Amino acid sequence: MNRREFIKRISAGAAFLSFPYRIKKSRAQSGNSSDLAHVFVSKNGTVEQNVEKVLNMMGGIESFVSPDDIVILKPNCQWYNQGTTNITAMKKLIEMILDIPGFNGEVIVAENHQKSTPYSRGWTKNNVINGDPEANNMGQLIELFRTRGYSNVTKYHWLNTENGGKVVAGPWDGDGYVRTDPVYEFDGRKTLMTYPVFTSSFSGITIDLKNGAWKNGKFIDRKVKLINTSVLNHHFFGVTSSIKNIMGIVELPGNDTGMLVDNEYYNFHGIIYEDEDHIDVRAMGGALGTFLREIRKPDLNIVTAEWVGWGSRIDPEEAVQAHTILGGLDPVALDYFGSKNVLLPHTPENYIKYDYHNPDREDRPFNQYLSECAKESGLIMDQAKIQAHVFDYTQSGVQGHTYKTGSYRVSIGQNYPNPFYSNTTIPFNIKNDSYVSLIVYNIRGREIKRLIDNKAVLKGDNIAYWDGKDGNGREVPFGMYFCRIISGEENYTIRILKSRK
Repeated sequence: MNRREFIKRISAGAAFLSFPYRIKKSRAQSGNSSDLAHVFVSKNGTVEQNVEKVLNMMGGIESFVSPDDIVILKPNCQWYNQGTTNITAMKKLIEMILDIPGFNGEVIVAENHQKSTPYSRGWTKNNVINGDPEANNMGQLIELFRTRGYSNVTKYHWLNTENGGKVVAGPWDGDGYVRTDPVYEFDGRKTLMTYPVFTSSFSGITIDLKNGAWKNGKFIDRKVKLINTSVLNHHFFGVTSSIKNIMGIVELPGNDTGMLVDNEYYNFHGIIYEDEDHIDVRAMGGALGTFLREIRKPDLNIVTAEWVGWGSRIDPEEAVQAHTILGGLDPVALDYFGSKNVLLPHTPENYIKYDYHNPDREDRPFNQYLSECAKESGLIMDQAKIQAHVFDYTQSGVQGHTYKTGSYRVSIGQNYPNPFYSNTTIPFNIKNDSYVSLIVYNIRGREIKRLIDNKAVLKGDNIAYWDGKDGNGREVPFGMYFCRIISGEENYTIRILKSRK
């Protein structure tokens, strides 16, 4: 198309354009809503700096935790060294929760770490790496907060039935595991969905992880928040991170048969297929995806990649210090991004399982596991729909990208004012005459409003406006939003903060 024809199309169908500020307020564009997964990354700072930066990029810890919430932190203490949740990262996260103005809730660090002895492994074993000057393992970390006077920071180990736990119908039955539908089935193998019910030693409130807080014979008005705090490491089938950490929530007996009950239902480990020549972990990914869809999706996922094990979860000789923390709401997108952009680049190319860390290798178990999890959960594995926000302490600013390289043909500036209450201006530049979309999303990646919907825009400096309303003309709540510009295959994103009046 030549420039004359391009201008003709603008004149016929894009009256919102004017010069020098071409874009005026336009009506909300109708159309199907599209999801976008945001991944937040901070690297090359201290662990504390990286944790705080990731949470601040997501709108602050107050965006996820309210002052009277019961916060369940799911660590990863199945292993130690690079295998356990970085103690410093967990300490900083707890400190940020406790520092919420007026916080009178509680924090419970809880898991079933897939081992028969409660509070073992990463709970009690000292770490050669990933420890902290004040606490070298998870048990010491909980004690540290108690010595600081925080009796509202406690721990709980969910017990499998083979280790003394019991099966319960709900919180009225006491502590234990609920076994419930739906049943996930793959290639003739079935597994039940299970989740824990447990009582806080601080408040006496019983937490039903699916349904909420229970006391005095009824569910009460106390929010239960689940924060999934995992690590990024090599696993025998490829990669372990956010999704695999859910294995420490479900009932997971360690018996040799892999059965959960009545020789009919497999546990989440036993459902995989493995022989001398082949391993198929699609069923495990599907079971975890079903749990995320039907039982509980974490309210927040934080991935520690301060040290990543490229070949082991416990051998420091097979680990590298990556100085990275990741966060997001979509654990599938997090695992995809972390494996491809953190673990894989730090894996020696001569490592025999190097390509196991590449989530795009469809012939490898990790891709198949992640794909099945995405299919069952409805979460995002499509890199075109994953928007990364990266802060590097060795550089300046936050870089928004979706794994694209080369010079941009489009760019977007920071809106002003920011924060804003009623209206804000969004500058952007087009290097060549292009069709452009400008879309506002909320923190969960849900499309809020299309400011420009694939309209023809002339090259040069342009301005768009947002009035703080959604596509139906309703005022949106205060908080963090994202504005994404799209032109062809290129896109770029900024953060927008809508303030209280």
